[in-house]
Formats: sequence, C-alpha cells, structure tokens
Amino acid sequence: MKLRGLEELAELIQRVEANPRGKSAREIARILNDRNGATPTGKPWSAMTVIRARDRLAAAA
Repeated sequence: MKLRGLEELAELIQRVEANPRGKSAREIARILNDRNGATPTGKPWSAMTVIRARDRLAAAA
C-alpha cells in the first residue's frame, strides 16, 4: 500500500497513534511496516521517516 498525499499519511499515523503516549517513533515505524504501509516513496518506515512525517503534518496544520 503506497500512500498518496498528506491526508492519507495523517490518517495512517492517527490510526497507529490512537494512544500516542509511550509509543516511540521506532515502535510506530515497526507497526506501520507490519501493516505493509509503505512510505510515500514506497520504502519501509524508519523512526526518522515517522518523525519527518509528523513534522510535515504539524506544519500543514
């Protein structure tokens, strides 16, 4: 599943972060990879890509 656009990215991260407390970027990346949620470029998630995605979403808000 390749994501397209910030809206899909926001939705995917929100589902994973239903309870964001206690979840590190590394843990969120693992969950996203387990769910076959590729990054917008089609690559696996890493902690840094989760952090960058959060920053992009915060800037767009």
